[in-house]
Amino acid sequence: MILVYVTNERLDEVADLPLDGKVGYRNPQYWKGEIEKCDSVYIHGHFPELREAYKDKLISLEVSSTDYTIAELREMRPSIDDWDSFTKGDTRKSIKQI
Repeated sequence: MILVYVTNERLDEVADLPLDGKVGYRNPQYWKGEIEKCDSVYIHGHFPELREAYKDKLISLEVSSTDYTIAELREMRPSIDDWDSFTKGDTRKSIKQI
């Protein structure tokens, strides 16, 4: 089974992801530190505690800055090595101020 951690507000953003097999959706805001048994995990958004807990089972899909809110991008900025590539094609005016 593939676990997908996504907030309720952003559930529509992951509805069309190319995930094969059984998928279980979880809201990361209610995670209590318990690691569930699964084959792999996809985390949509910036949740460092979850990423650390599931670091061995994480899968990554092509994501860009448009998958995140401006507030999330501000938090993520120091950890992204190639910021220009990551934000390429993002037409929001405030992206340049981050």
